[in-house]
Amino acid sequence: MEPNNENGDAGPTSGKALTIRIDPLLKWLGSVRLAETPEVEAKTRLLLVDTLACAVSGLGKPEPAALAAELARIAPGPVRLPGAQQGLAPSEAAFVLGLAACWDEACEGLARAHGRPGLHAVASAVALGSALESTLGEVLRAIVFGYEIGGRFGEALRVRPGMHVDGGWGSLASTAAACRLLDADLRTTQDALAMAACQMPCSLYLPVAEGCTARNTYSAHGAAMGIFYAKSAVAGITAPAGAFDAANVLNFSAKQSGASALNDTEDFYILEGYLKPYAAVRHVHYGVACAERWRRDNPGADPGEIEAIELQTYREAATYCGNRRPKTPIQAQFSLTYGLAYALRTGKLTPDAYLPKALENEEQRELESRIRVTVSPDIRDRGAVLRLRAGGRSQSYRVESISGDIDRPMSAGQVIAKAREYMTPVIGAERSRRIIDAILNASPDEPFTL
Repeated sequence: MEPNNENGDAGPTSGKALTIRIDPLLKWLGSVRLAETPEVEAKTRLLLVDTLACAVSGLGKPEPAALAAELARIAPGPVRLPGAQQGLAPSEAAFVLGLAACWDEACEGLARAHGRPGLHAVASAVALGSALESTLGEVLRAIVFGYEIGGRFGEALRVRPGMHVDGGWGSLASTAAACRLLDADLRTTQDALAMAACQMPCSLYLPVAEGCTARNTYSAHGAAMGIFYAKSAVAGITAPAGAFDAANVLNFSAKQSGASALNDTEDFYILEGYLKPYAAVRHVHYGVACAERWRRDNPGADPGEIEAIELQTYREAATYCGNRRPKTPIQAQFSLTYGLAYALRTGKLTPDAYLPKALENEEQRELESRIRVTVSPDIRDRGAVLRLRAGGRSQSYRVESISGDIDRPMSAGQVIAKAREYMTPVIGAERSRRIIDAILNASPDEPFTL
């Protein structure tokens, strides 16, 4: 029976056996000790550095900075984010951090979840951990807790066409992280997560297509609400165990998508998560990597002399990132053609690609207009093939994996270099160095400080 608010129907899972059960996963995660899993601890430290660096870079932009100032007027508090001028209350700090970290589209992701559980978990854990004066180890454990729960829900729940993944199941990652920092027991954590599932956001892709930055509030909302859900459950507010199945059917079209139940195997999804070498949605990266190879093979070549460009890629990339000649930064971040043209011209793809001078560059627009995008049935997973013709000579480049993939994780040196590049223009080289060093090298028993 379908739910109906007017007649009080209980919903599609009423009276049925539950397929999504989280207690085995919660029990396992509650027993995890980072000291016994050094590779997980090391990856979590890198994830924290990278996400904070992305947030600091975002806070260097006018809109996130203005939002932080506005929220500080009505909700001042103890959390002082690097790059923000005033302290914020924990939930508001989580909102700002979640928004700023994805502003340049350079933060992490998990391919099997088709989203980024780390963004939501880090925003919640950093804000609440800072307010609670937690240790670094407590914050790291909360991030792992949130990531593993969020990642599995991301794998099980597939958004409908026209929806955006941020903010939806990601609210479960932020809720879990907050519960861990609050020392919530198993039942309380179940209630908090079910509470989040009862009101899981259904976020639209529309703002991206229209060039609006409302998309950046999705993960922000999930991060902030995660703290509220955790606090509510600690206060004794309860939620139904069937909320996960109901949300799967109603919000994520489980019957149509064939989504599976939650994976409760004892392996760490965080070790599969990728960090981004480029500031763009992950689908854009494969073409950018091809462009880097072309530039290495053709030093000093003028991209303006390229006569024809074809980018072959997989269907999801072409569907999700088909924005041509973008007018706003977020459209450009979701554009295969813009990212490829910029990389061919400059040899990189950083937040500078989305400044007005780059978006309005005539050479950029002209080069982008020559790019033809096709879907190749030979690319079964992710990857790209770039074919170019210049001066009567044709060249072809194929990329099947990039830095950050499971088989090619970004090194600590690469993450540090990226973090310094992103943070230094906003907070200076010395403070950037101190933050990076404290996260990567401090003892887990040291206080967590920003």
